Amino acid sequence: MNEANSKDRERASGHAEECYCPFCTFARTAKRTRTRHSDFFDHLHNAQIELLKAFRSVVDGRIEYIEKKKAAGEQKAKVTKVVVD
Repeated sequence: MNEANSKDRERASGHAEECYCPFCTFARTAKRTRTRHSDFFDHLHNAQIELLKAFRSVVDGRIEYIEKKKAAGEQKAKVTKVVVD
């Protein structure tokens, strides 16, 4: 019964326990040792946050550039000529 549950979990997750690629092996090992090496996982968590913040800064910069470009275009459209006698 336990083996059948294991096979069902494998099918549901899409990952087989027999996978020996370096990423699967690392993931299994990390999962088993998570509590013993919590500092390691704290660093990984912080690194993930920093990476997302880096992407956010690029996106924010691009948004700001586009908004400034649009504002500059609107200012040019509002300019009117004044004839002086």
